[in-house]
Amino acid sequence: MYRYLSSVSADYEYDLELRNQNVMPEYGDKKQVVHEFDDGGVSVTRMSDNSLFKVNVQFTAVTISNSDILLDLWHDGANGRANTFYWQHPATERYYTVRFEDILTKKYRTDYGTAYIEVESFILRVEGNKPA
Repeated sequence: MYRYLSSVSADYEYDLELRNQNVMPEYGDKKQVVHEFDDGGVSVTRMSDNSLFKVNVQFTAVTISNSDILLDLWHDGANGRANTFYWQHPATERYYTVRFEDILTKKYRTDYGTAYIEVESFILRVEGNKPA
């Protein structure tokens, strides 16, 4: 996705670097409306030629400190979905300017005798590349 995006500065100056990710689907899309007709024909209306990317970050195991970082970032620095920040892609190690796409869900786990907070996954909307 790096080559399809331009540089965008973040609203909130923070570099999110997380490890222990599981499968991490990346979705590429374009703003288009698809019209399907009764005869099976299709017409596409382009709203923009820019590419849009979303990344679903999922964890095999998340530490308490990573959960705390994510919760603080979502509630304070990113102000939910309002502010963008920088995120390092764990496979390519490139930095992107991103924002949270949706609410951040946390779970309270008590299955090991000690209660802790777990964040299993979240979706990031990629706004652009981090400026060099």
